[in-house]
Amino acid sequence: MARAPDVHICEVASRDGLQNLDIFVPTEAKCALIDTIAAAGVTEIDAGSFVPPKVVPQFADVDAVIAHALTHKSATIGALVPNPKGAERAIAAGVNAVYFVISASETPRQCAPLGRRAGRGVPRGPRRDRRPAGGGSGRN
Repeated sequence: MARAPDVHICEVASRDGLQNLDIFVPTEAKCALIDTIAAAGVTEIDAGSFVPPKVVPQFADVDAVIAHALTHKSATIGALVPNPKGAERAIAAGVNAVYFVISASETPRQCAPLGRRAGRGVPRGPRRDRRPAGGGSGRN
């Protein structure tokens, strides 16, 4: 008999559930939501997104929210990043996981706020960002 597959759950309410709201959710309320999620025993939480506040104002306080989330030592705390600068900010904030935005077609990028920039399409060939997390050149 085949072994049942492992199931991995990452709660995204504190990011995905809030990012499109028309009102700014206060930092304290975001932290309280994360507290509730952690108290429920969730072991991985997508706590925010390191995007420019001009693009997604809901995450202008992401550094404070992540700092609070990281007090929950029983959970892996991650954040969504749209680009290398967002990844650098997330790593500097101390997240345990970084979730990248990847699209294989133009359609999602055309709908997303960060994909509307002119000349920013899906690459036509393989591309690897060889820069190491520490910020070096990545050249051997």
